[in-house]
Amino acid sequence: MNYESIRRLIRAAAPTRLFVGLSGGADSLAALIAVREAVAEMTPPIPVEAVHFEHGLRGRESREDAAFCRAFCRQRDIPVRVVALNVPTHRRHGESIEAAARRLRLACWCRLARRYPGCAVVLGHHRGDLRENLLLRLLRGGNASGLTGLRQLTRIGPVVLLRPLLGMERAAIEDYLRSRDIRDWRHDRTNDDNRFRRNYLRNRLLPELEAAVPGASAGLLRALAALRDDARALEQMTEEAAMRDDGSAAFWRALPNALRIRLLRRKIGGPHPPGHALLTAFNRLLALPDSPETRQLAIGPHRVVRLRCGRVTFTAAEPPAPREWRWAGDGDPCFGAEIVSRLPASAGITRKEAFFDADRLPETLRIAPPAPGEAMTPFGHTRAVKLKTLRTQCGFAVWETPPPLRTPDGVVIWAPLIRHSAFAPVTPETRRIVRIFLKELRNGTPHGT
Repeated sequence: MNYESIRRLIRAAAPTRLFVGLSGGADSLAALIAVREAVAEMTPPIPVEAVHFEHGLRGRESREDAAFCRAFCRQRDIPVRVVALNVPTHRRHGESIEAAARRLRLACWCRLARRYPGCAVVLGHHRGDLRENLLLRLLRGGNASGLTGLRQLTRIGPVVLLRPLLGMERAAIEDYLRSRDIRDWRHDRTNDDNRFRRNYLRNRLLPELEAAVPGASAGLLRALAALRDDARALEQMTEEAAMRDDGSAAFWRALPNALRIRLLRRKIGGPHPPGHALLTAFNRLLALPDSPETRQLAIGPHRVVRLRCGRVTFTAAEPPAPREWRWAGDGDPCFGAEIVSRLPASAGITRKEAFFDADRLPETLRIAPPAPGEAMTPFGHTRAVKLKTLRTQCGFAVWETPPPLRTPDGVVIWAPLIRHSAFAPVTPETRRIVRIFLKELRNGTPHGT
């Protein structure tokens, strides 16, 4: 274990306190012991505290993990706090267990960062995690910065993350523990379940890849190092571009996409930067001719970017409040409705309109921004599909599309510009057909935003 490199990493972050994520596994135990021994020779001393998350996912085993971590820290006089996350209870509709656990852990780290300003979080990621993360993000279409996001020192919102073991293989970590007379650690049996993507990569794909292409694992790490150099160069160029930003559309149009997406993310901020779909939407906005009309694009729950008279501005905006709409009588700024005599030919129906059996449609509909994990049963389907999936298939960012139309009890019946649902379909028995359509907004503002 190279304690001096760990001390250099800690000095670079200059933390006032260190929290170490402690799962009870070998990597987290090694990170805790190594960091504690490294800071013991630093002046002034930096407090080190372990944090164990009890996810509430594996019943007795999960509670035994927490007890193990308490005992391990008590024997070594290390402060430890156990945080109960209860992932199943707080999991959002449509959210995977893995995603829910990550979100809840990050929320806890954010709370600690606000309570202890200047603190940093130490995690036990190692070389195996680097390979897995590279492949996962590659399959999701990440750029050089995204592919190399697992770095020794990173910041997510208010949280500073340190990963001192990134240069070590798992076998070397276990050897280090044995050299410190630590021969017992916890094993999370869910890590053996290959239904989870990361487990599949770790347990199946990477070993098979190494067997078929000897040296593949080392090659991935070399590629990662080259990508990291590329990413750092692009990030430095983004910093320089930010200093030249004069707020003009001409400035943004002159930027290559690689810098445009990075500067756009810098403008937006937040712990979860938007993906490539937002860049596509932003490029569409920039492609519009300069005019006195205001064209805008929602780029987050509370922010919009506006284009007017050749100027690009980023401003705060309140999210639209949910509203009720009586389609048969009341007007709405976004939607309109009319009774029609017959259904047009399918080729003539656009994504800006939807047709329903008027007698089966509730008199009052609900209009509200999409909720995380929200789903709809598309026309012709028998199963619900997440709105996020449908948006991605159509090439839209969430901020580009109007709010979904729902029944009073929350059933999504139309995702404008995306898909019609199977709710209240027009059949040969239908007596009245209602056409619901999107109104054209004169100022170029996306519908419903």
